[in-house]
Amino acid sequence: MNRVKQLEQFEAWKKAEALSFHAYELSKTFPPEEFFGFTMRIRQAASAISSYIAEGFYSPVTDYVHSVEVAVTYVCELKETVKLSCFAKYVTREELVLLEKRCDEMTRLLNRLIFTLKYK
Repeated sequence: MNRVKQLEQFEAWKKAEALSFHAYELSKTFPPEEFFGFTMRIRQAASAISSYIAEGFYSPVTDYVHSVEVAVTYVCELKETVKLSCFAKYVTREELVLLEKRCDEMTRLLNRLIFTLKYK
């Protein structure tokens, strides 16, 4: 496998950071009473995705696989929390669809990475 040498060049990490920024921007419009609810959950899940990718990047392969698997769970948490925020009318249907597409793309990318790390 042709391993990227620097985290900043790694496509999965760059996309995870972009997803995190998108989620932060989306949560900025939430009412103040949701700060310890939806806002915090969305921001924690979003930042955890790139953080776990970064954590695993410089680790042995088995630890790296585990870190990426954890990152996938945070993508799922982010997607679900934004969906609930949509039900609560804090996010529009259009915003939800866009974020879901980005989450689905991130999940596919991370699953391909897991496969590559495990079997190549």
